[in-house]
Amino acid sequence: MSTVSVIMNAFNAEKYLKETIDSVYAQTYSDWEIVFWDNASTDKTAEIVKQYDSKLHYFYSNEHVPLGKARNYALEKARGDYIAFLDCDDLWEPEKLDLQLKLLHERPDVKLVYSDGYIINSQGSLLEVFSEKYIFFRGFIFEKLMKQDFIPFQSVMMRRSLFERIYFSENFEVVEDLDMLLKVAYEYEIDYVPARLMKYRWHTENASHREVEAPIKEVIEIRKFWINKISDRGRNLFLRKLLSADYLTYSNWLLDQRREPEARKMIILSLFSPFTFSFKLSHLKYFLSFFPRKFSFFLLIIYRKLRSYCSGFGKMMPDS
Repeated sequence: MSTVSVIMNAFNAEKYLKETIDSVYAQTYSDWEIVFWDNASTDKTAEIVKQYDSKLHYFYSNEHVPLGKARNYALEKARGDYIAFLDCDDLWEPEKLDLQLKLLHERPDVKLVYSDGYIINSQGSLLEVFSEKYIFFRGFIFEKLMKQDFIPFQSVMMRRSLFERIYFSENFEVVEDLDMLLKVAYEYEIDYVPARLMKYRWHTENASHREVEAPIKEVIEIRKFWINKISDRGRNLFLRKLLSADYLTYSNWLLDQRREPEARKMIILSLFSPFTFSFKLSHLKYFLSFFPRKFSFFLLIIYRKLRSYCSGFGKMMPDS
């Protein structure tokens, strides 16, 4: 039985697939298996995968399912004591598994570790470094993670024992990783290796790049789940404030798409969280959405000019 099971979920992933799998085979730690779950691909994914040896276990699904459900299917096939995740367009540095296993052995109380990493483009050129974009935290980090998802999921390694009681939500297609991380962070300490051990590829075919509406809607569902679960008044109010901001973000996007009735509903919902109200530009847009677009645009220009003119009295004007 392998020590580490590397979960790879694929759907029409041929473009970067060989380079990604090769980065696992290049690991300095060699006691691993790949559990490869093909989510009904129709391209050359299967042809590429079947070129590898028996350390890669290939499973094909005849039905395309949401990513959270596909990850659960793959986990059922995993045999390792530790679980790591690698998407089919990303890469690992050779020491990734080795360094994270050492940390988990040193910290038996920790259930999950992550690391720093790079963001690259479709050609593999460096765009950013995660630690220069986000602040990393360790310990009990539930609130910090709820406020901002700073953990690169491609860098994560977990103890297999977690999945005896925690699974991916099967309805999520984009933020299933954040949902899982929050479930772990709510109960356990999390640690990280301060080394750049992975490369996340940012390109136009990323689900997170293609989708705009789905992540917002799924994050709203995550907030609502935890609001219903957590009874502590302070933490519950914290979550309601975040939910209110999410509704406003969604309303702005809907207004940009000229979906005014839906945007109005989101703005109203943003006001339902008690003690969180502050007048925002989105609330102004709500009222303007009842007027003809040219007139609304004219009033927004006037508003922005007035706000600029009165910048010294910022607290008297709505926040943008």
